[in-house]
Amino acid sequence: MNSMRTQFSAYYPPGEELYRKTLNEGLIVLDTNVLLSLYRYLPEARDELFAVLGSLGKGLWIPYQVAHEFYRNRFSVIKEQGSLFKQYQDSLETLLNDYISHVNAFANRVALGEEAKKEIVDRVRKAHEFVEGKMSKMSGGSQLQHFENADKDHILERIEALFDGKLGPAFEEVEHREAVKEAERRIKDKIPPGYKDRGKDDPSGDYLVWAQIKVEASSRKVPTLFVTDDVKEDWWRREHGLTLGPRPELYREMEKASGAPFLLMTTKTFLLNAQKFLSSSISPATVEAAGEIASSDLREKLEGEDLEAELLSKFSLQIYRHYESLVAKTLVGMGLSVHRRPHDGPVDFTVVLEDGRSVDIVVKYVSPKVSASFPVQLMRATVKSLGNPPVGAVVITNASLSERISGRGFGINTVDAVVRVVSWNSPADDSALLGAILMVAELMAGE
Repeated sequence: MNSMRTQFSAYYPPGEELYRKTLNEGLIVLDTNVLLSLYRYLPEARDELFAVLGSLGKGLWIPYQVAHEFYRNRFSVIKEQGSLFKQYQDSLETLLNDYISHVNAFANRVALGEEAKKEIVDRVRKAHEFVEGKMSKMSGGSQLQHFENADKDHILERIEALFDGKLGPAFEEVEHREAVKEAERRIKDKIPPGYKDRGKDDPSGDYLVWAQIKVEASSRKVPTLFVTDDVKEDWWRREHGLTLGPRPELYREMEKASGAPFLLMTTKTFLLNAQKFLSSSISPATVEAAGEIASSDLREKLEGEDLEAELLSKFSLQIYRHYESLVAKTLVGMGLSVHRRPHDGPVDFTVVLEDGRSVDIVVKYVSPKVSASFPVQLMRATVKSLGNPPVGAVVITNASLSERISGRGFGINTVDAVVRVVSWNSPADDSALLGAILMVAELMAGE
């Protein structure tokens, strides 16, 4: 007997049993963007993702169109990713030279001795060398090596090995021509997937991927999972700001072709489910990085912008992770006991002073391309996330502080808590950071 659930299964979320069955027995397909992002992860995260994908066995598969797009875009992604590291390194060099010039000018004005001036400059140079070394390690030595010598691209070698025997065939010429014609019709009539790619050089790409997945799914007759970081509305069903799964049209189309359910996941969701149903070993940092790289909000803001802007945002995310780590090490170096908080909350760390008092720490890295100063609206959102009334905390950022934010704790001392904001970028800022922590501890103790 037909029920509402069976007739309208496209509108129901998958249960745990379907997740487990799909990951262990289903067809698992990766989109081009997931493959290309393997060049964007840091080595540790990339290794974990490869391990998860390798555990999928014969269930893992990619359409010919995905491989075609991967090879067509691979060099551009590698080159631009490598260029971003160089841009940051060049910026660091410029900052170093500017800083030294200011130190020299200051030394001349106040008659600072050569020894004292040399000590300041040496400290700055050491800080610069430390950051530059870390950035070089983050870039994997030289991303451009993958571009300049394909024979030594170890990432490509791992991808080739992973999909050996798991690549779908290309459409025959007539079949390809008919698929492109169908893609054009769908784009015109706004039928998913692919209509959001209208105006691109190859607007039929998404539909060709979809058509080839359907062919493979129709032969396997098992649940199909498509892992993609494309978050446009021609793939996902969205209602009232919520992302609720694949478009019902796509679900029904795949169900008709394969006789089985269709699931859609971002890389982050895929990793979380792999943790749960495959017992995969994945660090929280890798899950979080995957989520940020594939963030719906980020991609919606970047939609229509060039690849360089997208890569810069993703690279800035990785810089944030490094910045957060530097903050933690600095706090430990101050003699504080540092405890990392859960990733799903607004607080990154809690530090405990020698006398047992504790202060929450929130780290906010602001990409230089977004703003040179700490945005007021971001401060408001940060304070709001700490509760009502907000819990006392120190917000640490790389951005400079405007007069509206610096001063008396963003003007919230009138409520039952206090928030202090500190711009921290080098050991020269350590005293201000420690002072803010001690001030918040005192104010909280006096409440």
